[in-house]
Amino acid sequence: MLGLAIMQIVASLLEQWKSVRRITLFNLVLAIVVLLGIGLFILDYIQLRQAVTGTSRNAYDAAAIKALLVAILELGVLIWLVVSGFQSAGGIPGSSKKRKRRERVGLVVQTPDEDVQ
Repeated sequence: MLGLAIMQIVASLLEQWKSVRRITLFNLVLAIVVLLGIGLFILDYIQLRQAVTGTSRNAYDAAAIKALLVAILELGVLIWLVVSGFQSAGGIPGSSKKRKRRERVGLVVQTPDEDVQ
């Protein structure tokens, strides 16, 4: 997650808008996969919980809740990366909005006037 965020930030700072869009689309696909994984995990949890008996049921519930919270946090970060990526790249690819390019200003040096003594 940290690597994806760093890649997106660096691409934005270097104004590589195609790269930002590609990373954002990858994050979107990954968010969909995580969302589907959460759904499958919940179904597995419900089915397997009946097989767990006795004192191990509390440990099973705690581990499942922890894994579910981690997955939800990952999904939140991915959604944040997708939204911020589309905002910084100027919208969804193929949309009519085009991003204005910032003019890069280099080093400005003022030369001393010859007339001033």
